[in-house]
Amino acid sequence: SAGGVNGNPGRLVFYTESVGSDGGPVERMRIDSSGNVGIGVSPFTSARVNSSHLVVGTGSDSPGVTLYGGANAQASLNFGDSNSGTAAYDGGLRYAFGNGSPYLSIHVNGANECMRIDSSGNVGIGTTSPSSALHLSGAATSNSRITLTQTSASLSGTIQQGSSGFALAALGSQNMLFETNGATQMLIDSS
Repeated sequence: SAGGVNGNPGRLVFYTESVGSDGGPVERMRIDSSGNVGIGVSPFTSARVNSSHLVVGTGSDSPGVTLYGGANAQASLNFGDSNSGTAAYDGGLRYAFGNGSPYLSIHVNGANECMRIDSSGNVGIGTTSPSSALHLSGAATSNSRITLTQTSASLSGTIQQGSSGFALAALGSQNMLFETNGATQMLIDSS
């Protein structure tokens, strides 16, 4: 129904009815007067949903959205803040189906790939061919660094690969401990 029909002013509502059913039509999709779309549920907003433009599911099922592509194609979910120029594509998720080497990648700042999960489950940041469970790569030392922060004590440490060597670093005024089986085997104090 549309525009005031069946008590739905400013909405477009899609119904289905089972063949031979006496139950009457059941609402399946609605486009409200703001252009928001609900499939299986009316468009809504809540503290847990930041956007109501497309809502899929009833809250009591396992809804899904499938992007169906060819064997050597890619399916993408793109994000932009304009409908033209470079801002039309600021980032996105891409799944490449690819002949035995499928992967999921995250893109930011245009077409720049920043992370990839390959078909083995390896995660690459700064590399499109991760060779381990977590593989960081970059031209600058800061791109090849893992920072660990314990927020309640305001302490941080890093593991990094720099141009002059490999480093473990306890940042700030803290000791560096080397432990096995829960016991300290070596301690380097902060002085």
